[in-house]
Amino acid sequence: MSRVQGDDSWSLKCELRILEARNVELKHSSELFVRCYLSGGNNTRVPINTQQISSESSHTLHWGECFSLECSGDSNFIETLRHEKVVLELRRRSAKRSVFKTFRSSNLIGTAQVAWKTVFESADMKMEQWFPLALKDGVVAEGFKPPMLRVGMKIQAASTMKEGQRERSRRLRSWDECGCKYGGCCCVDDDLFLVLGASMFEAL
Repeated sequence: MSRVQGDDSWSLKCELRILEARNVELKHSSELFVRCYLSGGNNTRVPINTQQISSESSHTLHWGECFSLECSGDSNFIETLRHEKVVLELRRRSAKRSVFKTFRSSNLIGTAQVAWKTVFESADMKMEQWFPLALKDGVVAEGFKPPMLRVGMKIQAASTMKEGQRERSRRLRSWDECGCKYGGCCCVDDDLFLVLGASMFEAL
């Protein structure tokens, strides 16, 4: 995690792309979608659904949808995020609509979990790959392959250290690297006195 470490505060943009699925049985009069569970903090999960694809209108399950989440925090927050996982559920819902029901329940086909740690440790902090789904009943019929979901994930990180803090750090580094040959630095620099004054004020 060398790209996002230290005492700075960090602003993160986490991107999740649900691309496509394969090896999924297409049933008559049904629709398929992916439900993603993202961490919402305080041990909560936020569900997000993709659009539904009708099994009768398409023989390929391609969503190509992107969700993004922006957050910020210190190195402790980054470390916590590293251990969080995105839970993906492939679900099926009947395409038949009833005038008596406004809510249509869905059935779980299979699930997959992807750790953000995988993204942090990948090249350029982004990845794209196929993930096998663990079936609800745990059984893959003989002669069939397990359903798979292609997912892309990306993290963009930027330090949010205030400009004043950056300038102060630069001045302190310049003072340390002065290089005077005497036992004590004899350089006269108004900026140095400003730094010392600020340090004394903060100590009060």
